[in-house]
Amino acid sequence: MTKTPKRRTIEIYFILYLAALIFLLPDGSEVFRTGKGTGIKVFQPEFVLLPDKTTLTCRAIFDSSGTKIISLDSVNTIFYSGDVEDVKFDFIVEDQTLKNSLTLNSESKPTTKFFRIEEHRDKQAAFFYWTPPTHDQFSKIYLVKVIATAKTKKPDPNVNSQIEKKNEGKIVKFTTQFSLFVMYANDQGGNPIFIQNYPRPSIIDTSAFASYQFQSQFAQPPSGKITMFLTQTEIKQIASQRWVNPITITNINLLKDLPSNFKILSVKCFPPDNGGKAEIYSIKEDQIVVRGITPSFGWMKVEVKVFRRYDSKDATEDFKVTPVEIEQPEFDKFMYPDISYTIDPKLPLIGNEIKVIITDGKNIKAQSQRGEKIRFTPDDIDVDKVLYLERYIDAELFGTKYQIRILPYSEPYIVDIQQKSASEVEVITRSFGVNNKSRNEVDRFIVEGNAQYRDLRGQISEKQEKSFPVVTQYFKFSPANPDKPFHFKITAIDKRGRKSLPKVWRE
Repeated sequence: MTKTPKRRTIEIYFILYLAALIFLLPDGSEVFRTGKGTGIKVFQPEFVLLPDKTTLTCRAIFDSSGTKIISLDSVNTIFYSGDVEDVKFDFIVEDQTLKNSLTLNSESKPTTKFFRIEEHRDKQAAFFYWTPPTHDQFSKIYLVKVIATAKTKKPDPNVNSQIEKKNEGKIVKFTTQFSLFVMYANDQGGNPIFIQNYPRPSIIDTSAFASYQFQSQFAQPPSGKITMFLTQTEIKQIASQRWVNPITITNINLLKDLPSNFKILSVKCFPPDNGGKAEIYSIKEDQIVVRGITPSFGWMKVEVKVFRRYDSKDATEDFKVTPVEIEQPEFDKFMYPDISYTIDPKLPLIGNEIKVIITDGKNIKAQSQRGEKIRFTPDDIDVDKVLYLERYIDAELFGTKYQIRILPYSEPYIVDIQQKSASEVEVITRSFGVNNKSRNEVDRFIVEGNAQYRDLRGQISEKQEKSFPVVTQYFKFSPANPDKPFHFKITAIDKRGRKSLPKVWRE
């Protein structure tokens, strides 16, 4: 007698656990600043992406007739907002099982029938379509990362319009993500095979779906273990700066299942009164967003607890907030033209936006958008100016403005005139710095009197003083007319056109 395999009901919440594991909030969606008299307020970014759905699901069953797709949510719309133009999308589809990925964009679409995108600028949106790959014969989870870049319509205030031919808007970027799930209602010793040539975009549904457990399970209140997933298990941030930590929670409806006046958040600072703060920013059905301010010293422990009132099940997670020590920037406080200097801002790579600039108060001379080291070469027009090194985190000035003074090179000078014979003397000169990326030398003399000269190139020498080269040269002077007295007055001129004080020689 052949035994009929017993049908097993799929545990939908196990899949939801997986969803929570891989689905995170979009990058950069929350940036906070201190508001006057109100503590913290939300900063509105210039460019934002918003997916219509966080999850697209394909459900299938397997029976004696083969594999059938019960339903497929095959399209997601990614809306964008902001006063921007020239929006470009990249969709990166990552197979969480095989750990491989492919990229979709409007310029180079890969040859695949499983995923495609369409951009509609008139609707300020991009549409993502998918069909489950037919070669995979097991449950699948995909993560779709969406990266969009755009250009603001307003001119970039950091661009020097006198230098740039056209002051265009600055480039802004935003990222978000959503998940794709392939799930079956049963598994009878083998994995379902997805139906090929499935029409898209559309949603298939059949009455047979009612015989399975999807609908009945969703109608029941959440049960089982409550699970909490922290976006950041430990936060390391600059002292007194803002932070945000979204927490995804499964198997509880936070808007319905929590008791009234339940204390969700507990904060402990070590030592007390170290300036650390935390608060609940928002609560959704499956998410709590915690935000706060990093302690000035020590550390802070933030504990988040939820409680399901109808069966007394609870869950608790905590995370630590620690201030990051910030070093003073490394740079030369005095600089000279045409010398390339390296400036290390000494900023950690934290925050949504890190920027370092060198400015004269009106124009930006150099900058780094990621807080990296800057190579800066002052120009002659910067001589005798005071420039400022400024460090920004999330558009706020961090610390103070550091002064950089651009100094001129000293004039060349005649070190000595030494008699070598009755008709020859040796003139020693010294010059400073660089000119047109090469060392600055004495180029010529203004000669008054009976003298002529030649450059003794074999004796030239160079050494470094401060941050620039110092060049010592030797010249041989002799009478231009041997019948006249050997008297002269000379002035040395370097390649930068600067003159020395004159010097006189008499026999």
